[in-house]
Amino acid sequence: MAVPILIHFFFRRRHRVVRWAAMDFLLAALRKQKRRMEIENLVLLLLRCAAILLLALGLARPAAGRALVLGRALADTPRAERPALLQRIGVVWPGGALFPDRDVAGNVGFVL
Repeated sequence: MAVPILIHFFFRRRHRVVRWAAMDFLLAALRKQKRRMEIENLVLLLLRCAAILLLALGLARPAAGRALVLGRALADTPRAERPALLQRIGVVWPGGALFPDRDVAGNVGFVL
């Protein structure tokens, strides 16, 4: 069993380094761009971590404050009654700022 391994070690070829201009150019470009690539990778890592953090915060339940729907606290409403309560509300622009001279499509389209 050791014979094939010994033959391999005794007769294996030693690799030779062959220098050629294209490889020298690529290695020099890689050394020159290394710092910029490290910064780009770090920024990409931070953006990915921030995306995961923001997703987790967006899915988390609120820790403070109350959401009132038609005068009732949404968190205190039993889960079975919530869909019926939420169906009774509509969308109102902040401050009720609708244009009386426009129809529904005009008011919605104005914001978009």
